[in-house]
Amino acid sequence: MRGKLTMTVVVADDTQRKVLDKVVEALPWVVHAPENAEHMGVLFYEPGPEAVQELAEIAGALENGSATDVVLVGEKPAPELLIEAMRGGIREYLPYPLEPRAVRDVLMRIRSRNVVVEGQESSGRVSVVLGARPGMGSTTLAVNLANVFAKAAPGRVLLADMGRPCGDVRFFLEAQCDYTWEDLLADASRLDETFLASAVGEGPDKLAVLAGPRNPAKPDPQAVHTLFETMRGAYDHIIVDAALESDGSLPTAAEQADDLLLVTELTMPALADAKRAVDAFRRADPEASRKLRVVASRVVKGGGVEPTDAAEALGCEIGLTLPGVFADASAAINQGVPLLTASPKSAYAKPVNEMARELGLPVARRGGLFSGLSGLLSRKGGRKSGSAGRVNA
Repeated sequence: MRGKLTMTVVVADDTQRKVLDKVVEALPWVVHAPENAEHMGVLFYEPGPEAVQELAEIAGALENGSATDVVLVGEKPAPELLIEAMRGGIREYLPYPLEPRAVRDVLMRIRSRNVVVEGQESSGRVSVVLGARPGMGSTTLAVNLANVFAKAAPGRVLLADMGRPCGDVRFFLEAQCDYTWEDLLADASRLDETFLASAVGEGPDKLAVLAGPRNPAKPDPQAVHTLFETMRGAYDHIIVDAALESDGSLPTAAEQADDLLLVTELTMPALADAKRAVDAFRRADPEASRKLRVVASRVVKGGGVEPTDAAEALGCEIGLTLPGVFADASAAINQGVPLLTASPKSAYAKPVNEMARELGLPVARRGGLFSGLSGLLSRKGGRKSGSAGRVNA
């Protein structure tokens, strides 16, 4: 399976080492590297008496790829040691005593940053389709985008119905789903690709469908993060049908997006909600301008606000214009099939296929093996803890 994270521990404190071991046991996507591994993955490092020399070696490991990330752990280090660590590329620090949740959070952050791990393909791409308000046609777009991707890559695409308070995908596709994402999050500690595979249904062209529950509670953000990382590991492309929260805030799914497709009609009320969503996304994500695409839905010539005026009001371009095809859309829903299947010559087909090409399918990349830090690893357990704050000249 894809999505595993390798972890190596260079920690002298036995109590803290046990904390790390327990976290690894609880996370199926984290594996311990053997002490002689050439690729260490994420290195948890407690500075010792030779900290300056060791940090230089660690910097080299990060540069040549034998370590992907380093987490500095221990008692509060001296300021000069922290500066040296940051210069060497270390971005994470956890103080003693280690808290399991803090360790897990760090690993999740690192896993989301590193889309490529040793000998594995890149993680799946997440495209979140979000309606500016209910009834904008976002589910129709999500279902048909997923259908386009599934035809190109059967068995490698997932459609996740994460709209709240109640998802609508079940009305658009005849896919038997006995479980929902809420069932997965109820036992997130054992969430892996096998568990995910047991919960999804199958739509046309082997499209995997993760159903949404009826009236679910707001999910735990950390559990949602775990779910998305698992989906990324199992599928090449994940299309998510989502909705704004009742207070107008962004759903947790938006934080996981590689692409955010904000669907709005060109009416003043809808554009006002879309503007709030655009502003919220820009505040939440520094890469919003790259990820965000505004989709004008149900556009009829001579009706509503002009796309150029809408773009000016929103402060961003309209990336896609979808025509109003009410009769075709209604017929497809009643048949339980995607619109592009029911009406392949519909005017809706061309812009959806263009968007699918723009989003693309993930390109597999591969990492390599590098030499390990044999000198650093050889001193595991060979020194006393408690010297984290000293820097030797």
